[in-house]
Amino acid sequence: MIIPHVLLVDDDLRLLDLIKRYLCQNNYWVSSVTRVFQAEYALNIFRFDAIILDIMLPEEDGWSFLERRALDLPPVIFLSAMGGPKERVKGLSLGAKDYMMKPFEPTELLLRLKNLISTECVLQLGNCWLNLKKNLLYDSYNHIVFLTELENKILLYMANQPNEVVKREVLIQTFFSTSSSARVLDVTLSRLRKKLDPLNAHPELLSAIRNQGYILQAKT
Repeated sequence: MIIPHVLLVDDDLRLLDLIKRYLCQNNYWVSSVTRVFQAEYALNIFRFDAIILDIMLPEEDGWSFLERRALDLPPVIFLSAMGGPKERVKGLSLGAKDYMMKPFEPTELLLRLKNLISTECVLQLGNCWLNLKKNLLYDSYNHIVFLTELENKILLYMANQPNEVVKREVLIQTFFSTSSSARVLDVTLSRLRKKLDPLNAHPELLSAIRNQGYILQAKT
């Protein structure tokens, strides 16, 4: 089971502690910060499944942060004392996926978070993450791992049947014109394995099964 990682951005330390403890009790991994620049730093280090973001923050507010980073942020829930119709419309128009007003019911936040994260179809591949909706592979630092077109097609094909042996013959027939391409398949999978696991920390991640085929070990 993948434990979702949530980033909390709020300058109310008491509230941060309450939300963090509640989410941790419900099987979430939580990082918390009080400033936008701290959030930027955390985003450069970790991969997050969602952000819970306050609006009225020191130095830079939540509006500005989301507007600047909307294209490369995970799903955002605004959690703010500013809960009028205009604020809600503005938050959603900037790209937030949800908007909640303080004070709030923790169980409601949990439900909204679950609904939000469940819409993301992500596989954990060792220390990498494959977003099947966006067709993108990320490393543990949330950086995109660049694949060739063939590597990408084979990875997506195997990712749609994770933890199952995919016959070698099927891969050859699907992605190559003749059986003489078997060597090309082996080389392609070897390169793909190195991109998925450059430090060889998960040798079983993409394995050859003798006389059968290949298997991609993934967590959903």
